[in-house]
Amino acid sequence: MASDISQTLRSKGKKRQHDDSDEDWAVDSNLSTTSNKSNLSNTSLGDGKLQPSTSSWEIVDLKAVGVFYNSNSLPIPTLLDMIYDQSGMFGALKTPQKEFVEGLQKNITFSSSMLNVKTGYHLNDILSESKHNLESNKDTNSKVEDFIANTVLMIRCALERQIPAKLTKAVFVDLFKSFAKMCGLVAVCGSEWRTNIDILKCRVSSEADVILMNADYLKNKKSTVSVVSIKEVKNLSHKLEKCVQPKRTRPKRKTSNDSSSSSDTQEEPLYEEPEIFKRIKQPVLAQHGGELLVHAHGHHTWSFMKHVKRSDNSCNSKFLPGMIVIGTQVTITVLDYSQYHQNEITDKSFIGSGRSCIYYSDTKDLLKKEDRDMVIEALVRMNNGCTP
Repeated sequence: MASDISQTLRSKGKKRQHDDSDEDWAVDSNLSTTSNKSNLSNTSLGDGKLQPSTSSWEIVDLKAVGVFYNSNSLPIPTLLDMIYDQSGMFGALKTPQKEFVEGLQKNITFSSSMLNVKTGYHLNDILSESKHNLESNKDTNSKVEDFIANTVLMIRCALERQIPAKLTKAVFVDLFKSFAKMCGLVAVCGSEWRTNIDILKCRVSSEADVILMNADYLKNKKSTVSVVSIKEVKNLSHKLEKCVQPKRTRPKRKTSNDSSSSSDTQEEPLYEEPEIFKRIKQPVLAQHGGELLVHAHGHHTWSFMKHVKRSDNSCNSKFLPGMIVIGTQVTITVLDYSQYHQNEITDKSFIGSGRSCIYYSDTKDLLKKEDRDMVIEALVRMNNGCTP
């Protein structure tokens, strides 16, 4: 048996995407993941089944296994600091790394945006500037040259097509892998790490597009630092720009303990759907969440363990970082996956109180210099803390 939520919501989900049930998708960033049970009812099992491959997952599948996206994004440094504080991984840059990062930031100066590529706007200008960067970096750093060359090829492909937004996924895979290598990481084809596990009595397989490892990959089993999902530009939700919507409110329910008079008007905020839903399409988010969950469970040595003190007992949690790359736009993610939740989805056919949360960063564009500089620093930082 598998989750009845997976079947029931699959038929009703489209109608319910923007009503009050949206509060079920969000996890309050101020609350502990495993202790936050507000607005989340227990999941029972019925005749519906999880999709057998995470590449076909929808949000209903992710909800059925108790995985939710955090309500709001975090700045990249804040997200990496959170991982470091809990696991000891991704520590601050050391002096030689700072010098390395500054060198990359100084030598790669072109600046544009995925929006320009999508619309064809000012592509000749960015092509000229990136070519100049390519000439300036020849014979100095082959990895820098490789990244800029892949950028030039992508822009050239966009110019040659009547609809630049239809650039294929392969173009962005090559571009991102060259960028990761430039930052000192090893980019491995995700198909080499295809994983199969049993979730809620269903066999589920998962295959990421790229697996990132740090420089210690030959010595250290914990060298894997990110599970990466890469998609075409069409998977951006609505607009490339960040969409902000005001929070809704509803009348607060009175309780017998309320001291205020019945005439007082009280309001409490309604949970909006997670901020990331407004900029990345939900199937992409569901598939990436599934990849994180399956890989965290299937490759125990990949995840960074942390010890979380609870009021009632102690339990272990895992952190598994990831990234969602849409065109040239990068969002860093991390799954906070509790041991209790892992036991539930492994041993049972339903989800009780187990919950896991995916935290995520602001989205940054590799074509925009200011954004790119921040992502360079973040990826170089992922080389730190790789000792067992």
